[in-house]
Amino acid sequence: MNYEDFGANARHDIFRLVERRSTQLVTSWKGFKAEMMRLLPESYHAEINDLTTKLEDGLEILTDELQNPTLILATTGTTSSGKSTLVNFLCGADIVPTAVSEMSAGVVTIEFQEEKSLVIHETPGANWECGEWRNISDEEIYDRLDQTMRNYIDNRDQNQSLACPQSIIRYPFKFIDEVGLELPKGTKIKIMDLPGLSHVGDETNAAVIRQCREALCLVTYNSAETDQEKMKNLLDEVVEQVKDLGGSPARMLFILNRIDVFRSDKKWPESETRFVNKTVASIKEKLLEQLGEYKTDIENLQVVKLSTMPALLGIQIQSNDKEQIIQACKKAKNNFGEFIEEITDELPGNVSKWTEHDRTRIVDELQSSSYAIEFKERLKQHIYNHFPQLVIPQIVDKFKLNAANEVIQWSVQTTSAIVNSSEEDYQKEIERIDDIRKSLNEFLEECDQKLREPFSWMEDSAKKYDSQYMDKFQEAVVELQKNYKEIEEKLTALYSWRENLAKTVDKCLESVLSSLEKGYINLKYLSLKKVKQRTIDKLESSLKEIINLGYTGHKAKTGYKYVAKTDHEKEKLRRLNRELNTLADNLNDVIEEILGSWSQQ
Repeated sequence: MNYEDFGANARHDIFRLVERRSTQLVTSWKGFKAEMMRLLPESYHAEINDLTTKLEDGLEILTDELQNPTLILATTGTTSSGKSTLVNFLCGADIVPTAVSEMSAGVVTIEFQEEKSLVIHETPGANWECGEWRNISDEEIYDRLDQTMRNYIDNRDQNQSLACPQSIIRYPFKFIDEVGLELPKGTKIKIMDLPGLSHVGDETNAAVIRQCREALCLVTYNSAETDQEKMKNLLDEVVEQVKDLGGSPARMLFILNRIDVFRSDKKWPESETRFVNKTVASIKEKLLEQLGEYKTDIENLQVVKLSTMPALLGIQIQSNDKEQIIQACKKAKNNFGEFIEEITDELPGNVSKWTEHDRTRIVDELQSSSYAIEFKERLKQHIYNHFPQLVIPQIVDKFKLNAANEVIQWSVQTTSAIVNSSEEDYQKEIERIDDIRKSLNEFLEECDQKLREPFSWMEDSAKKYDSQYMDKFQEAVVELQKNYKEIEEKLTALYSWRENLAKTVDKCLESVLSSLEKGYINLKYLSLKKVKQRTIDKLESSLKEIINLGYTGHKAKTGYKYVAKTDHEKEKLRRLNRELNTLADNLNDVIEEILGSWSQQ
């Protein structure tokens, strides 16, 4: 299947429809402009002409971007899910830092370009090197990004206002060729490596993430986690990732990464299949709990298995760099021997002696066993299915931001200024508004009549007791019920927000209560990751003081009677009261930040 097979309608109909309607908007403005210039004093004419120029320029940009769209792939994932390795796999090179601890801080954007370069944007207060480096090697890209992220992570606790680093890599990635995509000529592709949950609250990151609301999102899940409590937390993280990204789960591809962990089981592949089925069901259940408005999309959720590291090694073995080939072969043999054991048993122990034919066999097995081939096919199909929705909204939003919104804002402001300029003008405007209101009422009455026609027809048909009409009546009722169910699903967010809000606050308070009951700090609730570190530090400090004063266990949960007789006991009671008041203030600050994040979602 190629783009022409499915894309003729998508590109010709949808893309051209957007372009045509945008052109109609500009044409309508020109008519409105002539009327405004006739009614308004000459002093307004220059502003009107400037707006016309901006609108026409905006239309020109919009038309160009519709003909040369940009497809954005945004990667995100749960803790230790191998997200950065996935980015490297998509790029076909080891250029984005990976580590056991969290390294994903700011947003890294990878744009296709034949000449390699790295840009680290200037950031206020940055203690890392910013600038642009051209003709840079893969190793230098990796090292510079690694050092930048480490510097940020090491210094963010001391400098709470320090913004996350933002970087752009321009790289000749072979993603299009590897996946076999046949997109419209002129299509550009960006890969955006989004930060982990503890960094999404950074305003710079948040602004970039908002741009990804219409991107194709690749959400990775850590399949290697075996601890039941941590697995539960991972499912919560998946929901948080989806909510932060916004939009429908239909344009998200969920990846069960590190799936190779099950190959060591005696009952593989049964254990792998059981895990996949259970995890997919759990993800859907969790998403439905908090995103009921996307019930249909969640039921049809796209989930694919993948082992990114062996898949990446399979690409590196095919490189033109001899040293990289040898290193990739060594890693494949030492770390993923179970994938290629049957082949390596026949080969020399020294990987440098493997022939090109030997390496080709290794690559084929790595790609197959890591599910890279299946992943590429599913990703390709996902892009084909959603291509117009993935690129058009961004283009239209940019047009509105750069041109259309300014026209609307100017029109409202100017009209308001004229209306309020004098009593005479005010009265004239009232008369105009009355005329407009009459026209609107006539329009609404006409629409109301048209909307009622099907119901009137059904009522008349029902009265005739004619079987033919009754059949049609029943069909119409079934159709109405079907449409209502679809609407009901979409409106879930409007009537479930109170319950979800209460759950968010309750879970935060449960973490605090658990810390007091157990006598040690245990703030594991996911949303606390998005609270500023300074605010969390204050909360932890209050909890430590209260725990040191003996307010733990049963006392914290049920309360107790305390009689202070000595001066020492009275002072201890005063301290406890002060710390409890401080805890209340700190809790208030924490909840305020959590609710701010929740409201934005």
